[in-house]
Amino acid sequence: MRTIKCLLVLVLVFGTSCEDFLEENTDGLLSSSSLFGSNSESEPVLFGLYGQFSSGDMYSGSVTCLDLGTDITTRNRNGTTVHAPHTNYLLSATNLGASQGIYTRMYRIIANANFLIANVEDNPNVTDETILGEALFLRALAYYHLTHLWGDIVYFRDDLTIDERRVLSQTPKETIFEDMVADLQRAENLMSADLPSGNREGRANRWAAKTLRMKYHLTQNDWDGVRQAGEEILTSSPHMLADSYDDLWYISNGFSDTDHPEIIFKSQRISGEEPGGTGGNIGDMHVPRLGDQPGDGNSEIIDGMTLRETLTANGELFNGFGINLGLPSFVESIAADDTRQATIATDTYRGFKLGVRGDELDISDPNSTRYLSKFWGLLEDANPRGGRGVDFPVFRLADVKLMLAEAYNNLGLFAQASEQINDIQIRAYEPDRPVFSSSDQSLIAETIFNERRWELAGEGHRRYDLNRWGRLIEEVLAQTYINELFNPTGNIGNEHLLWPFPIDDFEFLEPGQIEQNPGY
Repeated sequence: MRTIKCLLVLVLVFGTSCEDFLEENTDGLLSSSSLFGSNSESEPVLFGLYGQFSSGDMYSGSVTCLDLGTDITTRNRNGTTVHAPHTNYLLSATNLGASQGIYTRMYRIIANANFLIANVEDNPNVTDETILGEALFLRALAYYHLTHLWGDIVYFRDDLTIDERRVLSQTPKETIFEDMVADLQRAENLMSADLPSGNREGRANRWAAKTLRMKYHLTQNDWDGVRQAGEEILTSSPHMLADSYDDLWYISNGFSDTDHPEIIFKSQRISGEEPGGTGGNIGDMHVPRLGDQPGDGNSEIIDGMTLRETLTANGELFNGFGINLGLPSFVESIAADDTRQATIATDTYRGFKLGVRGDELDISDPNSTRYLSKFWGLLEDANPRGGRGVDFPVFRLADVKLMLAEAYNNLGLFAQASEQINDIQIRAYEPDRPVFSSSDQSLIAETIFNERRWELAGEGHRRYDLNRWGRLIEEVLAQTYINELFNPTGNIGNEHLLWPFPIDDFEFLEPGQIEQNPGY
């Protein structure tokens, strides 16, 4: 049985409600002697911590938010969705949309990680150092998201009582970056160097910690730090690029469980049909609804069968919500010789022209029906709507190579930067495309900009990239939009580079401990 599916201890113990994170009390809930008397007794607590990332709205809500409102995806209907404030840049302290769930979940992970770290560190009964290393990694991952979305935030590293949390205050994000880099360096020495398989499936290894450290260095423009960590991953890790982009998404005729060695760390989705399961909304957002198709899937006939009949014959379902689509300008930017094109975004399936609900969208526009098909999971027995139990790749080697190319480019090592880009392009494009090689720093930077947009589309990196490059507003204003319900061009401003803190924080913390982000 897959590790993370076995036990969601922390989800069950520390709550699943949307109450403010600071009011969740870990003090005295569990006895350290009963939970941390051995490695085997400590592991379920770690698994529960992973479960916080795998369940609820983390890698369904957050990843959707991080690509919506950028230059990749948009929504096609439902103006009241929790994702509308992010897509349209209408967030406020009382209109948080999905950011409320992300904020609360990240702090819950931090509080639970602090609890775990406090009880296994220097505990003679817990001899498996990977438990501590992975807890440090997961805490650093939570702080990575919080600092990139909210900037200077409330910061704590100890297992605190509620009264101790009331006096917490904002800490400059630069301080948090430095601490997390040090924690990750420590975690790397504690974590396994092997591919996460068998009873370690779904757990992070040292290469995941190095990848996250690369991202922290990238944010700090610490190019030597990015280079050093990236080179170690390329030369010493067991991870390798897949031969084909499709290998990452279409293994066994369905959505991949992302167990290819290119995947450095994944979030294991938990099927709604299993105990503790919550469903995998990543796929649901992108898989079409059969009822949205022309004639409910009965109008077009290919090889004597309708779309509905073809799906049934192949044991497949168009049973998603079909809400997220590729922006027309994103779809148009993908080159004709890019073999990733049909996998990334498609308007056809098995030869059938796809559509969307026509009352809010012009389906005569061929770009309006481009679904991000890389996240589809169509097999009937594995993918019920609302319980689409598929994994999500958080870090993979293609991301590492593009980050490393960016570091080389900023260090003036243009040949090395070109080599990393070329590795991605050899896989992506038709064989007759020339090898990429340049000594033009601006051209290399723009190539990295575009390759990260296409290669990593929908994987939750784009908002961070655009903000880091100072291009978020510029790129949003440059896009074409297919639905006026989701058109942010008249709303986006400098205040949207960060998200607003929830009003609950100001009510719980002592006065003056936190200051709202500018513009909110």
